[in-house]
Amino acid sequence: MTSGTGATVAVRLPLDPGPRLDPYALAGPTGIVFQSSDRVLVGLGGALTLPLPHGLEASADVARVTRALASVGCDDRFDPTTSGVLAFGALPFDRSEPAALVVPRIVYGAEASGQEWVTVVAHDRSDLPDGSAGLRSWLARRSAAGPNAACRLAARPSRAAWSAASFRSTIRSCSAPARPARRSRPAIRW
Repeated sequence: MTSGTGATVAVRLPLDPGPRLDPYALAGPTGIVFQSSDRVLVGLGGALTLPLPHGLEASADVARVTRALASVGCDDRFDPTTSGVLAFGALPFDRSEPAALVVPRIVYGAEASGQEWVTVVAHDRSDLPDGSAGLRSWLARRSAAGPNAACRLAARPSRAAWSAASFRSTIRSCSAPARPARRSRPAIRW
């Protein structure tokens, strides 16, 4: 597991009121989006990587990841009845294959009810925001560049057509850093 020098801590804050953010624009080329009819989650950056070297079949690996997640102290000011930080991952079909989960540095959440929240994870309590003031404007500025075209689907497929292979492909294209285009000749500047 990777972490900084201090204990990993987190805060989950309700987002100040404002226009709803486009999750794909917010994710950009390196974030990850999970979307359902109930909730949208956008993960940005990586605070922790939690390896599962023997997959989900190894109860010792699963227990270690569970302990690591439970050890992250989370000051939940949004809904204290829920658990702390989230870990994202794409798990293989073969439960014995190696995998890893990532705890994003920032998670934006939007509920179907219209409530929005942000979780910030850090390795030092002094790196956490004191409150939600300014978080929406920071997220909106990040979103201003627009969505990553590779993550936007032209049409939403039916449930039957949505296969695990296309899901894994979407996850890879949304989480892989954008590669610069190769140029065969120098660019012309106007």
